[in-house]
Amino acid sequence: MLTGITSRIQWWQVYAATARSAFIASALLFGLAAADSRAATGGYESAFQANTGQLIVFGDLLNGNTYQGMKRVTSPSIAALAGGGYQTAFQANTGDLVVFGDALNGNTRQGMMAGTSPAIAASPDGGYRVAFQANTGQLYIYDSRSGSRNLQQGMKPGTSPSLTAIGASPGGQGQAIVNAARSMAGQPYCWGGGTPSGPTRGWAEQETGRICPSGVVGLDCTGLAIYAVAKATGIVGLPHSGWGPGWAAKGTRIYNQRDLQPGDIVFFRGSFDSFKHAGVYEGGGMMWDAQNWGVPVQRRALASGFVGAVRFRR
Repeated sequence: MLTGITSRIQWWQVYAATARSAFIASALLFGLAAADSRAATGGYESAFQANTGQLIVFGDLLNGNTYQGMKRVTSPSIAALAGGGYQTAFQANTGDLVVFGDALNGNTRQGMMAGTSPAIAASPDGGYRVAFQANTGQLYIYDSRSGSRNLQQGMKPGTSPSLTAIGASPGGQGQAIVNAARSMAGQPYCWGGGTPSGPTRGWAEQETGRICPSGVVGLDCTGLAIYAVAKATGIVGLPHSGWGPGWAAKGTRIYNQRDLQPGDIVFFRGSFDSFKHAGVYEGGGMMWDAQNWGVPVQRRALASGFVGAVRFRR
């Protein structure tokens, strides 16, 4: 199990983008294997052991020396997270498995076989798994949600495992729906606001008669979902209301919260047939939504009272 997690390590050294060629040349010159991953928000991020023996990350999200010492002749692994950002895993100079990135930084206190490297893969819920050869010579899995597990499989000394996610990935249309919702961050709340083309003024709220001022455009909860789904998949014709069956008619209904994947449109309170609120699930228990008057589109924890969800794929 994970113990002794350290706090996020500060970046004391950030390299300018003009240093890209120097980093790449350094990795090639000294024969250090590098891992590379496309970040869920777009672009690439690489990780490698520098000739100083330290872990370096370099790419479109962040460039810098992590000041994390690595075991000689080992290589890091990197994965793009479902909710955006990246996570690396590597064998530290202490021989332990260490994770470093946007989800968690720390020493797992899991000893690795000398001369081996871990493999990491993102999970659709925003977490990740790491496969590695433990110092016992057996194959272990470290899960960001549940800790380490011995798979009771003996490995050849000096070899490293590989790992991949089956049936889901942090990319694709689900992540594109998340990205579309994220692009609306800060947009004002407008009752009835939002179409497949983007924010609108909307119309007067039924109970109060309140409407966004002239010249102001925004979104409400279903308007944000309508826009994000259309932008990512091209699916239009979704009801601008809490009628769940109308949403499910264009997608796949999801009954259990534990089955959610990034990009699912989540519904809360009332019932699936008549829900009161909607959001765009990001992964890791977080969502994007347009909550109420005076609250702009934002990222926050899943609301309470889950009544169902719908997944859209073209």
